[in-house]
Amino acid sequence: MTLSAGLACTLQLLAFLSIYPTSTYAHIPNFKSQNNRNSLRTTMSPNQITSICDSLQDIIGTDAGNRGMKCLIVRGDLEKAALLIASLTAPSTVVILSGFPCCVNESPPTETDGPPGTFAIARAVAAMGHKAVVVTDASNEAVFAAALDSLALPSSGCGTVVLQTYPPNLSSAEEESFRQLSDSCDLLIACERAGPSDDGKCYTMRAIDMNDKGLIAPLHRLVKESKAPFIGIGDGGKSAHKLIVVVIA
Repeated sequence: MTLSAGLACTLQLLAFLSIYPTSTYAHIPNFKSQNNRNSLRTTMSPNQITSICDSLQDIIGTDAGNRGMKCLIVRGDLEKAALLIASLTAPSTVVILSGFPCCVNESPPTETDGPPGTFAIARAVAAMGHKAVVVTDASNEAVFAAALDSLALPSSGCGTVVLQTYPPNLSSAEEESFRQLSDSCDLLIACERAGPSDDGKCYTMRAIDMNDKGLIAPLHRLVKESKAPFIGIGDGGKSAHKLIVVVIA
């Protein structure tokens, strides 16, 4: 499992430390039932949660590729990100940006880092009763559609997961769809999403211009245009905002 996918699965786990959405899991130790939207809430103390988060962040932050990523890790960001997800009031809309079409000469060109983590988060927020909107480039649609088609959701009390794609150049109808998506977003997450350099273009680790190949939609605009809190997840290179986890209130 890649770092991004592992981190996303960890966020899914940590969000459940504060809100567990269905009584299906009532047998799990340290959880007790609450009479609020049929949820379960942890009996762990804040210090226990922080300790677990810190331990997981140490594992996630292992710089296996020696890319110099440790200097980008901010202690406590993982816990803040998980609690931000857990604090959402259902039903909320969580927009998850993903897609890194760096295999520019392949069809599809999609790197496999993003989809597993993206749909781990999507499943978690849907299980909490929210709507998860996974957004990617048209060039990545086949891979993300296949992942969504194989996604198993809880059978009851669950929200939804939908996939939305955009081309490199947006039509007027797509611009309106983009605006509506931005306005409806309650939480924005980027999971292994290509982010633009200073020149506005998205590059691979080998400095190949993915925009020039016609593979990138302007999804980074959502980070600027949406007023929702933002969580960014990446494992190096040119992921959106390039940090392991960053939360912008």
